[in-house]
Amino acid sequence: MQAYLHSHLIGYLEEAIAETVGTRSLRRGLAFPLQGDYGLSRTRIILEGVGYATIVAGASYGTYKLANGGQ
Repeated sequence: MQAYLHSHLIGYLEEAIAETVGTRSLRRGLAFPLQGDYGLSRTRIILEGVGYATIVAGASYGTYKLANGGQ
């Protein structure tokens, strides 16, 4: 619940998935959270997404390096 309340990315994803499943329309599902009164910021959603991708990419690269003996 804390992630939903404090993360714009998590809130956006939750609402977008629910709307996509409910309407069976990906386009409508992705647009819905930004049109509703959810208090989501496009800028913050993008920044959180970039931060998440950076963390995942760094962890993946670190795991790759460890698996190959640090070479």
